[in-house]
Amino acid sequence: MTTASPDQTILSASTFVSSIGVNVHVGYSWGAYNNLALVEDDLRYLGVTKLRGGLATSPEAQPIVDGLAKDGYKFDLVVPSSVPAGGASALAAYLDSVKAFAASHPGSVIALEGLNEANIQGFTYNGSSSVSAAAQFQAAYYSAIKADAALKNISVYNLSLGYNDTTDYAKLGDMSGATDYANSHAYVSTSLTPAAALQALLGNATSITPGEPVVITETGYTTKSDTPYVGANENVQAKSILNTLVDAYKVGVSSTYLYQLLDASENNDPASPESHYGLFNSDGTPKLAATAIHNLTTILADDGKGGHTPTASLNYTLDNMPATGNSMVLGKSNGAYELVVWAEPTIWNDATDTEISSPTTSVTVNLGSVHHLISVYDPLKGSSPIATYTDVSQIVIPVTDHPLIIEIDAPAGGGTTAPAVTDVSGTAADIVSQMSDLNASGVQTITLTDTHVLPVASEATMAYMISHYTKALAAIQGGYQFSVTNSTATWSVTKVYDSSAKLLSTSTSNFTNGVITSKDTVNSDGSSDSIAYSGGKMVRDVVISADGNKDTKTYDTSGNLIADLIQNKDGSSTNTLYSEGVKSKAYVTNADGSHDNYYYNITGQSYTSEHDHLDASNKLVSVSRTHADGTMAYSQVFNSDGSKVTTQYDSTGHKTSVVTVTASATTTDFYTAAGALKQNVVQTTS
Repeated sequence: MTTASPDQTILSASTFVSSIGVNVHVGYSWGAYNNLALVEDDLRYLGVTKLRGGLATSPEAQPIVDGLAKDGYKFDLVVPSSVPAGGASALAAYLDSVKAFAASHPGSVIALEGLNEANIQGFTYNGSSSVSAAAQFQAAYYSAIKADAALKNISVYNLSLGYNDTTDYAKLGDMSGATDYANSHAYVSTSLTPAAALQALLGNATSITPGEPVVITETGYTTKSDTPYVGANENVQAKSILNTLVDAYKVGVSSTYLYQLLDASENNDPASPESHYGLFNSDGTPKLAATAIHNLTTILADDGKGGHTPTASLNYTLDNMPATGNSMVLGKSNGAYELVVWAEPTIWNDATDTEISSPTTSVTVNLGSVHHLISVYDPLKGSSPIATYTDVSQIVIPVTDHPLIIEIDAPAGGGTTAPAVTDVSGTAADIVSQMSDLNASGVQTITLTDTHVLPVASEATMAYMISHYTKALAAIQGGYQFSVTNSTATWSVTKVYDSSAKLLSTSTSNFTNGVITSKDTVNSDGSSDSIAYSGGKMVRDVVISADGNKDTKTYDTSGNLIADLIQNKDGSSTNTLYSEGVKSKAYVTNADGSHDNYYYNITGQSYTSEHDHLDASNKLVSVSRTHADGTMAYSQVFNSDGSKVTTQYDSTGHKTSVVTVTASATTTDFYTAAGALKQNVVQTTS
């Protein structure tokens, strides 16, 4: 046990928290990674916004990746191992995809990373799978990025190697001209202390990139505890991750990406160690590590806007520190010091797969002067102080095997509290992105300003929202539905569900060169809607109702309706024709076989429309003609006995004469403008 005169450098609490990232397999939709709401709730709980992963590899994964980027999460994108085999053209195509993603989500790509564990994960470049070939691809990758105006300002991380193989590092040669950052996969063996192990691991990564800063893009432990070297129980996983984070930041690691967010693997095999690296279980519930990180980031939370970050040295010393003890000082913009003190004894017996109990050492913290308020936190126990002191210059803390945080000179709480928001309005997409926060708030009403269909990333996301966001969903005025869309460059499928997740409709759209060619919607009640397009414009729309009736609309290439054919299940039909979008004719077949023909917008006559009725034998039964204002111009009725009645009207629609022709006589009645009979003429047949 010693008295330590530690480094008094004041580092940034805000920068420390923002240095923490996490690996996610959202691009592959492994396990619960296909549930955007769950993933974002877990990330929000951690207090982490930096993600390591890849672009979506399937239509199902695309909405998850897009959703994270839209909601402000930042990506280190790892180049797929399949790209090098395709040479320059494949690399260009991949970078085009990155540019498209970055353009759709400005600021979402913070780093582009080389090949993942190139010495153990298969790839080929110029016909070779050697480590030297990986270095050659990294150089080409870096050059292509820096030569591209849209990408050149994005940081490039070096490729990574597995197993910290020093021989393979030597084969890479000097990589400083092919990367902006050294890159380490810093898996610390449970038989070693993180500080000592990181020194070796980071030393290898930086040995090939002299003068470059360093990132850790993978580090962590599996909770399949019988896994050699990297397996442990949840308690040891939590302690070791906390120690790794503070060790890495203290030695200057710019970002540390923990592996990984959720328990998941390619096959989700529960027997595989790979399936248990998560900070959260496969159902999204937190392991002890997730809770510890949540507490850590909560305690150290700082928006960096206080403007009072301390600059004066804390001038602290530590008495009776364990041999593996360490410390660092973080400053908050509110003026507080955050003194982090920890020790790293061996806490796991890899041979017996059991936790080793750590002794508690009483460490005296000497602060050199009296400080008004001191609070001690233990991230393994919570985000509230385990001890509080006032007006003291010295305290004693129980140091064991993980960090304690001593907050010094934090300003008193208080101030105004923003009023609770009870009424919220926004687009459906905006409300979906806020749903978790709205559910936790006292919101009473949510008004959707565009559509009542909530676009969600997946069916799993929808189910999670229904079960977890009941308060917010209940606040939506006027009801709601859900939609899930998966798409590629050539097709898109959208499914719409009711509020209980019952499928209502499925719409499938097809595209050629980005232009829609068809869209087919099938509803749960059996009805459907099929649309054909030409040059991106609708040319035919066929709607079939649940009872079997069919409506086919045809359009010209300018979008004008040409014809509307309605075919009913009872055999009746209506075929309406249009000229330049204006109705011109309609042919109606009735269920009894009779017909009605309509003619519209007639020119060159005193009338503008005509209606002819024919019986089932196609015999004309009646004719009526009307003026532009809808008044009658002419009518004629053919009776079954062979007689007919013809009625004439003046230009204002007043009846002027009625001629009745029978087998025996022709009778003509003349009428006044007031409608009174003024003359009756009868001509008999001789």
